[in-house]
Amino acid sequence: MLRGRGVDVRRIFLLGAAAELAAVQAAAPALFGVQVVVPQPADYAAIGAARQAAWALGVSQGTLSPGAPPVWQGAAAQVLEPGEELAVGQAVRQQYVSVREQTHPGAFRA
Repeated sequence: MLRGRGVDVRRIFLLGAAAELAAVQAAAPALFGVQVVVPQPADYAAIGAARQAAWALGVSQGTLSPGAPPVWQGAAAQVLEPGEELAVGQAVRQQYVSVREQTHPGAFRA
């Protein structure tokens, strides 16, 4: 969907319980056709909320700029690259798009 709308997708982040599954990690780079990043498990919603609060506090105290967020340390992550199975992943994606279009004609056009 994003690519169909002109978005240049260069990497995907896998989060949540499914991201820890070996089968998902093995299939994701080929299915998405880009680098896949699997960060260490954490409560990223809470971390994001805490960072936003810290930024807002810094802005209100005049120590941080409202125009640019602070640079936060990234989580340790596993990086997976598409390999020899990329052609298979592309074929699966094309098959999915075909079935989706047959099932829901016109619903996903850009």
